[in-house]
Amino acid sequence: MKYLFILFTLICSLHAEGFHEERYSYAFDKTQKFQGDIQFSDYGVKIVYNDLNKSILYDDGDLKVYDGKKLLSLDEVQEQRMGVFLDILILVHADDTQFIKENFSISLEDGMEILTPKEEMKQYLKKIELKKADAKISFIKVYFKNDDTITINIDDDETN
Repeated sequence: MKYLFILFTLICSLHAEGFHEERYSYAFDKTQKFQGDIQFSDYGVKIVYNDLNKSILYDDGDLKVYDGKKLLSLDEVQEQRMGVFLDILILVHADDTQFIKENFSISLEDGMEILTPKEEMKQYLKKIELKKADAKISFIKVYFKNDDTITINIDDDETN
């Protein structure tokens, strides 16, 4: 397991992009802003929040959230919701058209793709708005069923 983590980290480190994230919680009527680096692999993503000293590693369904070097435990609902969000982020980033067409209706509005969930995804999401630049996500906003939103702007600058 340790070697898989090291391999995943090495693969991800080949292509890191800066991002700005904004989370809105309807229950608390509060918006939080974060920034960091995001790294995609074929089956995973590594997100490092520079201003919080927190990170998320998600590899083929295995989710780990760290505060510094301390592994945090999530309750089942948090883990499930975060897993759905990260799966969608990975598959949309990879432009998995089969997944997208099976799970979403697609429309265009003001130069933005609007993904409206079908079937199973409806229990989690209202819709997703996304913009791409050079076939990569530059902006994604996820509207959750509970009226929370997560907006991510991925910067143009890349670090290798």
